[in-house]
Amino acid sequence: KNKYRKAIVITMTLVLTLSMVPLFPGEWARAATSVEPAVTSGSFMVPVVQETSVPDGYTGIYNATDLDQVRNDLDGNYILMADIDFTTGDNPYGTRLGGWLPIGEETAPFNGMLDGNGHKIVRLYAHNSFSETDTLVGLFGVVGGQGHIKDLYLKEASVSGDYERPGQYIAPFAARLLGGTIENCFADGPEIINGKMAISGGIVGEAGDGSTISYCYNVKEIMSEHHAGGIAGITGVGCNINHCINFGYIYADGSGLEVASGGITGVLGEGS
Repeated sequence: KNKYRKAIVITMTLVLTLSMVPLFPGEWARAATSVEPAVTSGSFMVPVVQETSVPDGYTGIYNATDLDQVRNDLDGNYILMADIDFTTGDNPYGTRLGGWLPIGEETAPFNGMLDGNGHKIVRLYAHNSFSETDTLVGLFGVVGGQGHIKDLYLKEASVSGDYERPGQYIAPFAARLLGGTIENCFADGPEIINGKMAISGGIVGEAGDGSTISYCYNVKEIMSEHHAGGIAGITGVGCNINHCINFGYIYADGSGLEVASGGITGVLGEGS
């Protein structure tokens, strides 16, 4: 085992059925194919028809304050009705120490629905600065087996760790996905996902047993001193990652930690 293993990986496509999905046109193009769905830079893999009124049984989210209230009912159904920009308006979430506090934790995971409705969240800032015991960084901390996130774009999100200690999970959408589902979501922007000693991914840090990630892609670079993957840092037993693409470089340099890195996942669980 090489404790100082370094890996720089860029993987352009993964489809578990061994078929191909198209790549970005123009500057991103590397191959030509006519298979649907197509991926256009800054767009969803599966086109989204936006709801213009809040569906029955859902709570509408219009701003960062509404989004913050999701943590008060972790089993609710929510839908974004507007883009949210953390750099504008009267919100403290992009400037306070640590920025955004992730929604859900191991003892109280998010088990509801967050429908992005084709909207984007801009400049989410999530930094592991609350305390030395914080281990989760992302929009969500833990998404449970009934949790579902779909049709959401995280633009220029900044997620990173501070403390040089293992046991952390860092990713834009969810630090840990424990049996839930994320579909038709993507993250881009020049900000590097800086995991330090965290298990890091472009969509989730950990995709646990039975989790599903589909029609998602990542364009962000990832740096980590632990396991790292373009979609998930590690996956559990029976995890299903399908129709996902990674365009981001992966830098993994372990000093005293096990390191596995890959364009889609760093560690592939049994049966995944």
